[in-house]
Amino acid sequence: MTSTDKRPAEFATLAISEQALRAIEARLNKTQEIAHLGSWELDTQTGQLIWSDEVYRIFGFIPQEFAPTYEAFLDSVHPEDRDLVNSAYLVSVQEDKDNYEIEHRVVRKHSGDVRYVYEKCEHIRDAAGKIIRSVGMVQDITDRKQVNDSLVQQTLQVELLTNEQQFILSTMPIGALFIKDRKVRVSNPAFDTIMGYEVGSTFGMNSAEFYHDSETYERVGKEAYAAIANGGIHTIDTVLKKKDSALIWCSMVGRAVNAAKPEDGSIWMIQDITERKRSEQKLLESNRLLREAIEEADSANRAKSEFLSRMSHELRTPMNAIIGFTQLLEDDRSHPLSDDQQDSLHEISKAGNHLLELINEVLDLGRIENGRLSLSLEPLESGDICSECVSLLRPLAVERGITVTVAPGGAAWIIADRTRLRQVLINLISNGIKFNLEGGTVEVGFDLLPENLMRIWVRDTGPGIEPEFLPHLFHPFERAAAVDGLFEGTGIGLVLAKRLTEAMGGVIGVETSLGSGSLFWVELPQAGQIEAIDALPVVSTAPLSVLPACERQVLYIEDNPANMRLVKKIISGLGEVRLLTAESAEAGLELVRIGRPHLILMDINLPGMDGFEALDRLRGSAETRNIPVVAVTASAMPDQVQRVMAAGFDDCLTKPINLQRFVAVVDALLQRPALGENK
Repeated sequence: MTSTDKRPAEFATLAISEQALRAIEARLNKTQEIAHLGSWELDTQTGQLIWSDEVYRIFGFIPQEFAPTYEAFLDSVHPEDRDLVNSAYLVSVQEDKDNYEIEHRVVRKHSGDVRYVYEKCEHIRDAAGKIIRSVGMVQDITDRKQVNDSLVQQTLQVELLTNEQQFILSTMPIGALFIKDRKVRVSNPAFDTIMGYEVGSTFGMNSAEFYHDSETYERVGKEAYAAIANGGIHTIDTVLKKKDSALIWCSMVGRAVNAAKPEDGSIWMIQDITERKRSEQKLLESNRLLREAIEEADSANRAKSEFLSRMSHELRTPMNAIIGFTQLLEDDRSHPLSDDQQDSLHEISKAGNHLLELINEVLDLGRIENGRLSLSLEPLESGDICSECVSLLRPLAVERGITVTVAPGGAAWIIADRTRLRQVLINLISNGIKFNLEGGTVEVGFDLLPENLMRIWVRDTGPGIEPEFLPHLFHPFERAAAVDGLFEGTGIGLVLAKRLTEAMGGVIGVETSLGSGSLFWVELPQAGQIEAIDALPVVSTAPLSVLPACERQVLYIEDNPANMRLVKKIISGLGEVRLLTAESAEAGLELVRIGRPHLILMDINLPGMDGFEALDRLRGSAETRNIPVVAVTASAMPDQVQRVMAAGFDDCLTKPINLQRFVAVVDALLQRPALGENK
């Protein structure tokens, strides 16, 4: 065979060897990858640095994008470790060492991750002893480093915890003990002290010695073992016996040292709760007495309420006859009375009305004390309510020669119940008239205060109030000595005014001095600014029969005159819209039956039937169920508005009324086809 014939076989053998070499290299790379261990080689003559694939992975480089050099390697070392690594290599060369090893950190180029590596290097020398190559390995030990650091930290924590536990056990006021085979194996000073023993003297004692009878000992033991045998924690309050046989209440909490082997013993925490048990017993007794007192008070309140109700009925019936027949006699033209008889009837009528007023005040006071007073808080125009009260009392002022005026002021709104605020102001103004000097004056006004408050005040020119009487001014049936017996009254009025003011969330007070008159005031929350629309004309409603076909009719059901006037002015500016009004739900339903309005605006808190019941009646009738109904309410809390909408109202307008929203809602609902137009 010629040399030419041998070449194919040699090539085949060479190819097989290269394949085997690549396979070995692949296995080596895989092994290095699994072990997180790479290899490198540095030719000290040429400076060429060769890395295995795993070194690239450890350092975070892509082999195709990076040519390894010693400088590039140092650049990858963590800045704080760079000098140390470089020094280790140089020292090994300069001091003629054969190898070195070092742990340090590297920073991966692309991700910035910090990894811990272990490096070991060996130098290869020529025949003259000169280093010609350096070979080494790099292993990623980050996981091992973290585990070691964690173990070190845990070891330190265990040592600290052990020391802390020993300190806590020896100093804490709660008893602690370890029991095995029903004997005390370890106890802390607190336990020994609680049980009345010298410190350390309970060691080896049988746990039965701490119980006053065997029955309790066996019961507690069985319950405890059943709980801790399943890995649970057992808690119990029981009676234990001290060394001197005194019995104490103790709270005990225990668990097994090893849930799988409860016979290995249990640990217990014990606290003396004797004083707590005594306090609990006293508290139970106090609560029992309190419940009895509350029941007695409730019973007394119910009896008082029933009495007041009966008194109202029994007194109002004859009072109706007395006042009614007195008025008939005064107006009887066919049998005129003499002047003396007229004077007598006038006294009877005045006394009857005074008695009726007293009945009402006592009933109101009873309702407040029982928490049964119904309030409808809403925005009220302060000037209107002051003027209204002054107008009502002007005849009394004229009769007594007193001048009553309202101080000028702009538009301001207050949150209150209209009826009850009027009741309070009438009381204060009437007092200013009754207790004034001849030819005196009474002035009513209001001031805006910080923190969104408003003060309505009543100033008189009377004799003032004695300083020693001021602490009793708002007490029931108390009257100043200077006026007692000179004027009608019972001393209930100011008490009622105070309770009503407080029920509305306000306060009442007085400023006075002898000879200079008095200033009574009531402070309540402001309602914010209501848009002024006084320039709009007040609409006058016309009979339904003369309304043009193109006009829409809006019915407003409202018992508050000020709110009624406000809506009238708004509606009058809407063009071809006519407003019908009713002061009660019953009257409003009758108007709906007769006139079929296109839209109904309805207050919720109405006298008699409320807005919810009225809506139910409207929705229950086939003729009225499609009329849109909008609630107009002073209840602006989200849950209250939600209740209104859930009841079936088409929309909800809250007071104080926002003009833009009011107009938008009314305009949108009036765009619906009128009743009968879409049949």
